[in-house]
Amino acid sequence: IFGLISYIRKNKPSAIFSALVTTNIIAVSTKIFLRKKIKVIISERAVSSIALRNISFPQRYVFPKLLKFFYRHADAIIAVSNGVKEDLEKKFMIPNHKIKVIYNPVNSAEIRQKKDELIVHPVFKNLKGKIIISMGRLTEQKNFKLLISAFAALNKKISSTMIILGEGNLKEILIKHAEELKVKNRIYFLGFVDNPVSYTHLTLPTTPYV
Repeated sequence: IFGLISYIRKNKPSAIFSALVTTNIIAVSTKIFLRKKIKVIISERAVSSIALRNISFPQRYVFPKLLKFFYRHADAIIAVSNGVKEDLEKKFMIPNHKIKVIYNPVNSAEIRQKKDELIVHPVFKNLKGKIIISMGRLTEQKNFKLLISAFAALNKKISSTMIILGEGNLKEILIKHAEELKVKNRIYFLGFVDNPVSYTHLTLPTTPYV
């Protein structure tokens, strides 16, 4: 907070833009402390009521109250989806008129370029049936456990394979969950990859994919 106060006093910006809960609270609290007519626009990237469940005590108790108070004093709030906006309105009582939904941008040219990069991985040598690709942090927020349960139900009707890209603290729990549902041999956890786009455009000579 004091570092930001010092920067504002020295550089006199007309506006501040911030993202993520902690940074947003710091930005808004600085505006209140300085009592200056500086605009603070904050961006919320996740469903806050869910994200804040995963932090440790006492932050889990304190942060929702801080969010509810400070977000009201922002000049505008950008939500990356309607779900994020609704959560701020219903769970934290943030006024509707303060929140604007702006989706994350997509670099279409870069995606078109990266999708054609060749994937070299031994797992693709013997795949059979449908291939399902999923990617993201292996954390509670992403709910890969539900995905694996759905995949297990699908496999009873359609022979398929799932490839999961990403790392996270729930990896071992998810592997155990797959084992309990008897689909561990049908799911491959490939970890972090530099170019996940190429996996979404995977083509194999004799294997259809989803």
